[in-house]
Amino acid sequence: MSISLDPVLELPLDSEFEYYPGMETTSLLIALTDWTKILKKGKHMSRNYKCIGENINGQSVLLCRYITPQAPPMDVYDTTNQSSKMD
Repeated sequence: MSISLDPVLELPLDSEFEYYPGMETTSLLIALTDWTKILKKGKHMSRNYKCIGENINGQSVLLCRYITPQAPPMDVYDTTNQSSKMD
C-alpha cells in the first residue's frame, strides 16, 4: 500500500512576519516578537522560543491561553488516605 499527496506538501517559507493578525492586539504581538528575538540572542541561543501560535482559523493566539490546570491522577494523589500517611 502506498499513500501520497499530489501536489506534495511543502514547509512554509520563513516569512518576514512571525505572527498574523488575530485574537491578540497588534501591540502585544509586536512586543512578544521583540521579546523572543531578545531571548534568542541571550544565554540559551539554541533553544526554540515560541509564545505565539495559530488557532484553527489561522489567527495568532498567545500560547499560554491553552494552558489549563489539571488535577493529578487519583492513584498518585489520594486525598482520603492523607491522615494515615502522615502518622
